[in-house]
Amino acid sequence: MPEPPGYMLQTRMLDRPSVLLHGGAGPKRKDRSGEPYARRLEFMKALALDSYRVLIGEHTVGVAVPEGLEPSEPVQPARYAGAAISGPRAAVVHANMMMELDERFNAGYGSKLQADGEVRTSAALAHGASNKLAAVYTVPKLLFASVVANQVFEEMDRNLDALGATAVMRELGMEAHDLRSPQRTEEWKAKRAGRSGTVGAVAVDEAGEIWALTATGGRGFERPGRISDTPTPAGNYACPAVAISATGLGEQIIDLNVCGRLATRMLDGHSLEAALTRTFDEIVAHNGSIGVIAVTPEGELGWAYTTEQMAVAAADSSGIPVAE
Repeated sequence: MPEPPGYMLQTRMLDRPSVLLHGGAGPKRKDRSGEPYARRLEFMKALALDSYRVLIGEHTVGVAVPEGLEPSEPVQPARYAGAAISGPRAAVVHANMMMELDERFNAGYGSKLQADGEVRTSAALAHGASNKLAAVYTVPKLLFASVVANQVFEEMDRNLDALGATAVMRELGMEAHDLRSPQRTEEWKAKRAGRSGTVGAVAVDEAGEIWALTATGGRGFERPGRISDTPTPAGNYACPAVAISATGLGEQIIDLNVCGRLATRMLDGHSLEAALTRTFDEIVAHNGSIGVIAVTPEGELGWAYTTEQMAVAAADSSGIPVAE
């Protein structure tokens, strides 16, 4: 019998509009709050449905808080939603905001601590039709990096370091937050890396407009100043053919330019399944610990990962979420 390829891969066609999100790739164990993995996946299914409702305009960004959310503190997400947005752009911002607010995910509150004991968050937003990307890099005390990336998307200066992003926080009236959860602090003291990874979402509307947004707290224990893949086109990218969000070991994602090579294959006419297969064959050959989610303008969704699991959930007009 042929050897298995070393990764899991799925593609499926959902009705447009639709949204697909991931909660990071890693080992399939209980999460850091002691809950079974399945319970976190149930939350993601609820979040996918709520994000779909944001996509079609039934809910507003930051208002539809899904059942099962474990908020870090009594924060009103809608206060920070920033510029008025709608459609798939609103859906990916909403999905990331809710995961940034939940300490079970490595984004926003409960992110992994860097070597100096500080949390610094990053995020990137990408639009397929315009080939534009906006990003913020390693910003301390920023709960919603996704919102700041969205806020600067229309600006000329739309890739900002911590200094620039902090100024945007002040313009938006966003408070600085201590993002260190008790569990992450204990992991840092014990020099344990923790288990969860980057979060992200991709979405498509009825007309085929596609967006991708990825947010992260980083690898954990990294040198302050380290740039992850998340705010780069290697880790979050959209072009007219596909929108992609990656998760996993950032240096490997950058080395292999994962989103870039997947997008190039799609632009060259490969199917989503073929592009994912070729890309993940190469990732396995380089011993990569990586996962991606992707959506095409036609409404085809795909995901693949080399790790033990990658929590994934999707929703469309059927009202029945897809989850793995």
